Amino acid sequence: MPVTIERHTPLPPAEAWAAITDFPAHGALMPGTRVLTDPESADGPGTGWRFLARTTLGPLTLDDPMVITRWNPPDAGSVGMFRVDKVGPILAGWTVVRVHPAPSGSTVVWTQHLRPRVWLPPPGETVADLVARVLYGRAIDVLLARQIARRDATPA
Repeated sequence: MPVTIERHTPLPPAEAWAAITDFPAHGALMPGTRVLTDPESADGPGTGWRFLARTTLGPLTLDDPMVITRWNPPDAGSVGMFRVDKVGPILAGWTVVRVHPAPSGSTVVWTQHLRPRVWLPPPGETVADLVARVLYGRAIDVLLARQIARRDATPA
């Protein structure tokens, strides 16, 4: 079942987009995770760009390869949107993020459907959705707050 997280921020859409598309920063906010880029992929985020989230917990390592399948940054009052698909053998799913212009900044809407490629009983899916909501909600909050702090620290 998809999980949707919505956040309002005083950041204009282009700045919210920059914060939310800082993929290495996402990895740093997930426990035991770092984001690695595919050296054969495009130079930076955009359609077709591949990356890997590697999570290590004790002796266990999970590689979660992903690819950006849509990339439309916001411009001139339009909604920005990107989609990431999970392409590995263990996890399946997708994430769609939209950055909407708002009168006092922007709204980020993060919708994610994540599931293991093996079957989980319904309580397992519910727990996975709750964990995703907490972890990704926290990451979104931190990424946006860091961008606000950088903006506020820049002399006018």
